[in-house]
Amino acid sequence: MKKIKHLYIHIGKPKTGTTTLQNTLFNNRDYFISNDIYYPGDLPVNHGHSFSPVFMDDPTKFIIFKRKGLSDFEINELCDKYKDAWIKEFEICTCNNFIICGENLFNAEKKSIEKMKNFLDEYFDRITIVLYVREFASFLTSFIQQLIKAGVFSVPIEEKALSLIDNHTSVLYYKYGIENWSSVFSDSEMIIKPFIREKLIKENIVDDFLNIISSGIDLGCLTTTNKNESLGFTSLKILEQYNIHYPLFDGKVLNPERGINRFETSFFSNLNDTKFSLSIRLAEKQKEIIINEIKYVNSKLCSEYKFKEEINFIMDDREGLLDSVSMDYCVGLLNNFSKKLVTINLLSKNNKERLNKIKKQNRKIKKLEIEKGKYANTILKSYKKKCRADIKSNLFYYITTFYKPHKLFNKSIYRKNFNKKSFSFLLPYAHFIFWGCYHNLSPNGIFDIYKYVLKNPNIINTNKNILEYYTVKTS
Repeated sequence: MKKIKHLYIHIGKPKTGTTTLQNTLFNNRDYFISNDIYYPGDLPVNHGHSFSPVFMDDPTKFIIFKRKGLSDFEINELCDKYKDAWIKEFEICTCNNFIICGENLFNAEKKSIEKMKNFLDEYFDRITIVLYVREFASFLTSFIQQLIKAGVFSVPIEEKALSLIDNHTSVLYYKYGIENWSSVFSDSEMIIKPFIREKLIKENIVDDFLNIISSGIDLGCLTTTNKNESLGFTSLKILEQYNIHYPLFDGKVLNPERGINRFETSFFSNLNDTKFSLSIRLAEKQKEIIINEIKYVNSKLCSEYKFKEEINFIMDDREGLLDSVSMDYCVGLLNNFSKKLVTINLLSKNNKERLNKIKKQNRKIKKLEIEKGKYANTILKSYKKKCRADIKSNLFYYITTFYKPHKLFNKSIYRKNFNKKSFSFLLPYAHFIFWGCYHNLSPNGIFDIYKYVLKNPNIINTNKNILEYYTVKTS
């Protein structure tokens, strides 16, 4: 197989516009293919969920799979399907440039990255790793917002932020992830850029990333969607208290007492609110650890793209703002919430109308089937009289046929149907001729007697066995 010229792997980090980039690439696939850039179309938009677990030693520990409640067998089976899907995408690609994009790829273990490279080397001539990094305080603030909106922690904001720092949560820091990737790929194969909007081309992650691949792409005709809306200070503090009083999970299951789920916080957006910022006091040891991380990432950036080697969070008392929430904010929140309820009620109403329509159609179908069944029984009743009379006058002939069933008759299938029916002491084919064919017992599991006699009501004019009649009529 001919290798693809160049693979670009965008590995994150989180909160650097990855979702916007993925949606733009996926929703405009045809346009990018015409510009010699291929983004997979038969895999989930976020490749971090379908690519990185394929190369993990134990994919059953992958957090996304655990949240879905998949069994170990289902996870391993899913990874095999994903691997086959990726190979298929590589094989059908006709472009010179291929993109893989997943923000959680940044946290991959060294062993997984090595397996990944060995696998990809079979399909690509060249591989470039692209990483965007965000200033530490800005990233932590944005990451905390995401966690609050998702409802995944039920402690005060400041307490959660400090615990993430103290626990050396890998998603926060730079060094561990960069060292893992740079131990497998050379410096010339890695591009590390700061996620600072003023430094991005056209202040846009999509333009900036695609400029790495080709500078001649016109993105003016494309629309990009930012799906991660920021919430203000008051909104997040209200959600913080909501999460504390009504946690998302009760043990390992969703909390039935909680009214807002992780996808229904949109009514907090577009409100007249104060911008959110973290207000935490760091110990000297914590500052030292963070500044060392900043120094490390600066050593990987170009000279004009350095972060300030300091860490500061706003230290004013903002809790008082909650006691003086403006009337405009309350009215706006109530209005947005009402709009959400209207949407939900409308969907519920439409769904109810749809279900009622389906029930009505099902009742009509059922009624029609009953009427058809009654008519079919009437035909079969008349047909039975003629056939029974013929059986009495030609009994010896029929006895011989009991041992020589028609070619369309399946003894083993029919036996399953007539074991508990009338005259079950008879041989299967004898039972069919004497009783089964007049009571809609299929001779082979395929032939539907009701449907056949409804289409051929003239069968009442013959005394032939229904299978013989069918054979003569279709020959």
